[in-house]
Amino acid sequence: MDLNQAFSQNNLTSKQIAIIILVFFHLVTVALFVWSGSVRNSTNDLVSLGRSYLNLSGSFRDYAYFAPSIANDLRAGFLVEDFDRKTSFIDFVSDNKEIGFRYNSVIASSMGGEKQRDLLAQSWAAFILGNQANAKNVTVVSQAYILPSMQDYQNGKRPAWKTIYLGKFEKK
Repeated sequence: MDLNQAFSQNNLTSKQIAIIILVFFHLVTVALFVWSGSVRNSTNDLVSLGRSYLNLSGSFRDYAYFAPSIANDLRAGFLVEDFDRKTSFIDFVSDNKEIGFRYNSVIASSMGGEKQRDLLAQSWAAFILGNQANAKNVTVVSQAYILPSMQDYQNGKRPAWKTIYLGKFEKK
């Protein structure tokens, strides 16, 4: 049985065929994103259109286990020292999964790129120092959960948190 007979026997409508084609297109774009770096690194107009589609569809999320070149999980926190030299740690943790997801989104968008890390860390530090009257300084710490490649994992290397940003800011 050929493909035309299969479609004609199932009496698929043109709307159903269009949906099948769109689903196929979506899966192909996700596969291209996961397995090639061209969508992330190119300045070609057609590739930019593809990157826009991936951004709008949410297809570029964290596939780190399957494609190590795609973003790892990030976390951030603040080590606050007061004028009495007592320290406390403030982190982005919530029992509510939705709030935790929002925290992770803020951290990922803030600490994902090297260029904006310091500027956004300064903003976070200013917020902490401005809202805690007794705070003398704050150290902003950001870490990425680095997954080893399959080969490295077989050789004994395990996933670990690696510090990607550390900045100390003082109240003036």
